[in-house]
Amino acid sequence: MALCEQTLEQWLRDKMSVTPESIVKTIFQQIVCGVDYIHSQNIVHHNIKPSNIFMTSGQLRVQLGDFGLACPLQKERHSVIGTHIYTAPEQMQGKCDPKSDIYSIGVVFIELAISIKTRMELTDIIKSLRSGEVPETLKQHKWVQMIQRLVQEDPTNRPSASQLLQDFNHDKNVTINRLEDTIVHLENNNNKKDDKIQNLLQENALLKEKIQELSRTMQQSKLVHEN
Repeated sequence: MALCEQTLEQWLRDKMSVTPESIVKTIFQQIVCGVDYIHSQNIVHHNIKPSNIFMTSGQLRVQLGDFGLACPLQKERHSVIGTHIYTAPEQMQGKCDPKSDIYSIGVVFIELAISIKTRMELTDIIKSLRSGEVPETLKQHKWVQMIQRLVQEDPTNRPSASQLLQDFNHDKNVTINRLEDTIVHLENNNNKKDDKIQNLLQENALLKEKIQELSRTMQQSKLVHEN
């Protein structure tokens, strides 16, 4: 593992009250990438939480760590239990399921997305979400629907890590398409403005010619009168 300066837990303690969406997305995408990789190797982490996520603050590089409770994906029951507030319901029952890690990163996502002052506040938010209610602190949040999917009581209703990455890529493509449309629109507007400027220049040139012609006519008329 590359040298990391601090844990996500430390970073969350020191962060501003409201983290910019771009930073939240950057951190969370890297967490999802790490989870997707270990799941592709048939490994379940079982203990994802901020103190087990390591990062460098400068470039916001994020890595999963502390695989002490990790185990190969298996069908039989096991006795591995992680930190309670981050532990999925089925994991508490001794079931080994990669969707348990998805639940855990859902709880982490809540801490990233909004300012959590106490562990009790986080517990209440999770209880509300699992019962189908959206707490006031999340009602207007951009990612409330994603968070709801991540902490579903039933693991089959949670997305996989690869599905989450596809969602992020889809959002990125939508954003890119919107930016491209905006650029085309601006270019079209600029072209229209260029056409208008060109027309005005032509009209101005014609007006100058008419003024010059009128001036010559008046000059000739003046000479005739003088003679």
